[in-house]
Amino acid sequence: WRNETSYYDLLAAAFSHGRIALEIEPDPALLALEEPYEPANRKGIPVLWDATFYKGKYHIYWGPAPALFLALVKPFHAGEIGDKVLTFAFLTGTFAWQALFLLDLWKRYFFNLRRWAVLTGVAFAGLVCPMPYILVEGRIYEAAIVSGQFFLTGGIYWLYAAFHRPSWKPLAAAGLFLALAAASRTTLVPSAAFLGVVVFVWAAQIRDGKAPARIAAFAAPLLAGALAYGWYNYARFDSFLEFGLRYQLTSYNFQKFFGESF
Repeated sequence: WRNETSYYDLLAAAFSHGRIALEIEPDPALLALEEPYEPANRKGIPVLWDATFYKGKYHIYWGPAPALFLALVKPFHAGEIGDKVLTFAFLTGTFAWQALFLLDLWKRYFFNLRRWAVLTGVAFAGLVCPMPYILVEGRIYEAAIVSGQFFLTGGIYWLYAAFHRPSWKPLAAAGLFLALAAASRTTLVPSAAFLGVVVFVWAAQIRDGKAPARIAAFAAPLLAGALAYGWYNYARFDSFLEFGLRYQLTSYNFQKFFGESF
């Protein structure tokens, strides 16, 4: 359980104190550089590796959603909570969603299967790669990825529930989980958008006059999440669509190669 990184703990501490930037002060030599993003210029200067550096403050480009939940714990736990703990927690949650999904599928469509066969499938879902591999290191990179998968898988589970029993509650839960998925891992925005299209098509096909209410229940958390993330970006980087990757302090200069990053 020795932690290699604790970036989310740093961000949660900042959130719990009403701050957006990390509370780590950059080295004065870094502040004095005209071009801090060029690795050669930073030689010999200690930096927070892979963090985002903008206007003399440290930030992180990984999605903030896990830190929001961690900030709720900080008042009751003064010690450091490493990214490995979050990786384990979110991976366990992802497995729980998968198990619930498999059990629901069994009860609804494959009830003739024997119980041992279903439990074998559940075990396979928990042990198939990359599930165990992610636990090998459990750094900030894995924590961000797994938190996104936890919320994405949860969103899909709630959509599955809504499709079989149309109601605004599971749709609202699905929208909230998909918003948190994008706020954990920005590259999951296309997944959330695709599922949004699926919901719109599905709701339009049920001609009972409740389509607007169902769409609103699903879309409201997504819209709120997008507005909140846009405000968060603007407060950090003076741009609604800047997530911090451009200002990352890493082994190469993102200012030069940003166009090739995707």
